[in-house]
Amino acid sequence: MKYLIITFFVIVFSISSLANDDIEKYFSTTEKGTITDTYDPGYVKITLSDGTIVNAKYRDIAFNTLYDWAESKSKNVLVSYSMQDGCQVKDIKSNKTFSLYGVGVNVFIDRSTDACIQAGNHTTLAMRMCTDYSYYIWDAVLNRTYKALGGNNNEELKKAQLKWIMYRDQQQKVILNEYSEKEGTIWPYILLTQRVKIIKNQTELLQSILEDK
Repeated sequence: MKYLIITFFVIVFSISSLANDDIEKYFSTTEKGTITDTYDPGYVKITLSDGTIVNAKYRDIAFNTLYDWAESKSKNVLVSYSMQDGCQVKDIKSNKTFSLYGVGVNVFIDRSTDACIQAGNHTTLAMRMCTDYSYYIWDAVLNRTYKALGGNNNEELKKAQLKWIMYRDQQQKVILNEYSEKEGTIWPYILLTQRVKIIKNQTELLQSILEDK
């Protein structure tokens, strides 16, 4: 059975704009970090080079290994994030890799959106295009989380998700009605941020459920 399709592209910009390399590059990052703590049930804390804290669930690596690394206070890693692969962590010295998932990883989407807007000098056009692309990222994360929870094979989840899609579409109509006729270039950006809130909230709900499995 094919997975439920829940993608909803916002209508302000075309799909070709969403795939623009100048925007996409800000949502695919690799940066240095240090493992500073690990604790049950399955969480690790990584401090990135700019001081940002990533506190997320991990998989594909033993707790004892991470614990030893955290105790050393000097375990340097490369942290990569992309829409396709999510968050991957690589130990610089041993080349061991593991992945992060859950709500804590979403910090990369918010940081990437801010970096994209900053690169566009905070113009309203940049704010709209970067926020629009972040919706595209959130949608991909939502679909990935839905599948990780069983997707269409999880009947209760499927029913709930179908009802959420109806709720989402109604909320989209409300937002369009409230903001589309307002004058001023800032309002299309506000409209987009409201749309992002809807999908972000649902994504983080499913992510929190996945974290508890």
